[in-house]
Amino acid sequence: MDTRMRKRPSQGRSRVTVTSILEAADRILRTDGYEAASTNRVARVAGFSVGSLYQYFRDKQAIVGALIDRDLSVEAEQINGALDQPTRRTPGELAGEAFGLMLTRRVARMHLYRTLDAHAPELGAGPLLEHLCAAQAPVLAETLHRVCAQVLPRSSRSIDARMFVLSRLATSVSFAYAVDAPAGVAQASLRDEFASAIERFLDGKPPGPSAVTLVVGWAKGVGVATPLAEQRGRRRREARGVLLARGVAADLLEPRAFLLAGIAEVALAAQNSPHGATPEDLLHEASRFVEALEA
Repeated sequence: MDTRMRKRPSQGRSRVTVTSILEAADRILRTDGYEAASTNRVARVAGFSVGSLYQYFRDKQAIVGALIDRDLSVEAEQINGALDQPTRRTPGELAGEAFGLMLTRRVARMHLYRTLDAHAPELGAGPLLEHLCAAQAPVLAETLHRVCAQVLPRSSRSIDARMFVLSRLATSVSFAYAVDAPAGVAQASLRDEFASAIERFLDGKPPGPSAVTLVVGWAKGVGVATPLAEQRGRRRREARGVLLARGVAADLLEPRAFLLAGIAEVALAAQNSPHGATPEDLLHEASRFVEALEA
């Protein structure tokens, strides 16, 4: 987001002032929502005049954008710490821990993610999921590369493709979970299914025709006028139908459908953005993850 702040009088004082402004905005968003977070009210809650606020932020959108990006950076540091420890954990256990941490934090901070979902264009955060990934890349990219190089099979068709599929899926699913608060999908069950699917994904089983067809269909995208919440709901219904047809057990159906629907975001991104892997590699690895969820 374009969250550039105005020039400030002194570094020490400005840091305290900016923190106070952001924390005031956070409280207002949590209790009263985005529409209530005017610059006048944020300044009042922070204990400053609105003129003082304008020394640091040009408008309400800059304040909220800076708050969200600060939150994403803190989250990335926490995930980085979880991944960057010496470990004897399996790849699934490691991925499950990092994903569980992301889920827990985003649910606790859902007021920010719902604000971002509803007001992304106004905040200058589009495409939305690209922004989430880009905001965390400076902290996470190096660690993700190192961990993936350690745990992925040496015969991997493309480490970059697999890393992108897993990181993008974790980002899109945790975001959707915080924003949509789905009934019938417990956090723990979603985390555990993600971890177990990682283990099956890394076994190297090639995707079947139904998995490839689903991913290719999602990669074609939808009309730009379709609201994001509607797109997510439709994909979850499609995912549920696919898993029912494959005979997935009832107690696994909802968390797996939620994960499977997240593959749509991977497929859409594979078509347009360079990620160190070809679109064909990305779609192939996304299809392999679908196969792991259908098992």
